[in-house]
Amino acid sequence: STVSKTSEPITGMRMAWAGLVAPDGVRVKPVASSGSGIEYLAELQVSVSADDPQGRGPSGVSIREDRPVWCQDFRNDPRTAPWHELGARYGWGSSASLPLRRGGKAIGCLTFYLESSQSFDAETQALLAEIADDVSYGLDALALEAQRRTAAAALVESEERYRLLFD
Repeated sequence: STVSKTSEPITGMRMAWAGLVAPDGVRVKPVASSGSGIEYLAELQVSVSADDPQGRGPSGVSIREDRPVWCQDFRNDPRTAPWHELGARYGWGSSASLPLRRGGKAIGCLTFYLESSQSFDAETQALLAEIADDVSYGLDALALEAQRRTAAAALVESEERYRLLFD
């Protein structure tokens, strides 16, 4: 029999949040979070605009460029400069932002904060990428179900109008 190797848990995970691009198409709004330091999100400003310093950080780049962004030293990385003070207050050592997609297009991000720097080895990166892909798959499934329900309701309404007209 084959014995499978199980991964070590990701240690030092402090907080994670999911954000979606706001209707203005520029700001990223947190929609879910968990962990220690979620108060950070009340002060967090993230953009997807490359012209805005708050759009040049891991989350903005992840969404805009539709790719994972690994920040191995949050407190010293120039990309996270707008959030250095805030991140230090909550103990962020490293962060990762991965795009969330619907219909193949980046619509938000999944962001993780760990307390130590240099936390994202290849195995951890692969695991977090798989999590983001799974959430994206779920978003597509929810969108498809919403479309199905809308179409079913329209069909019922159309059949009712036809029946009334025929009667």
